[in-house]
Amino acid sequence: MANEVGSYARQYPEIINLTSGISGEKYEFFIHFRVSLMKRKLTEASACTGIHRILDFGCGIGATGDILEDAFPQAAIVGVDSSEKSVTEAYRQGLSRTDFICGEGEALPLANASVDLVYSNGVFHHTPLERRSPVLYELFRVVRPNGKVFIFENNPANPLMMRAMAKSPLDANAQTITPRELSNLVENCGFRILQTVYYFLFPHCLRFLRWSEPMFERLPLGAQYFVWAVRS
Repeated sequence: MANEVGSYARQYPEIINLTSGISGEKYEFFIHFRVSLMKRKLTEASACTGIHRILDFGCGIGATGDILEDAFPQAAIVGVDSSEKSVTEAYRQGLSRTDFICGEGEALPLANASVDLVYSNGVFHHTPLERRSPVLYELFRVVRPNGKVFIFENNPANPLMMRAMAKSPLDANAQTITPRELSNLVENCGFRILQTVYYFLFPHCLRFLRWSEPMFERLPLGAQYFVWAVRS
């Protein structure tokens, strides 16, 4: 995973912009979209209080750090990625409340029950099948009781998303994971699933319809999905 994605560390936003052209949106839009979805779900569940430390798991070049800082002004953020090149790029941002660490998913350099919220995007389709459960067990270890986990992934049932992945050098060796497969793994590692949500139904030209997306979030139509779980 580190070699595959990390080798494109400096070009990462440009590659995403090239391969997501059919959506009409840019790299930064998707980050804001995901974080806003996560914040909305937490707000609706009255679960935003008590979030003092956030793990950005698979942080890449750290582009989500400042957005997480804005969305959760009371929290410190730690970004972990297995690519040294990506972490080096992340440090260049000089964020005030975000620290970046190089570490493998099966051996996170964090103490037990030390984070309140985990945000992870696009990590598991770059994680070999045999490593997925060990990585999730490690996330379980570092999340405090009642801590929340949001895992965002590409939807294999969406043909436009699969087309975009086929065009991307970042995903040359990717193995997609279905919502059911991810949910089963998450539950087997001790988490309790709260919800699976599908999102990003409408491209830029139909953005005036995005207000309606929550009405369709249970239908497997969106380009991406996320699994929201809690450590009971």
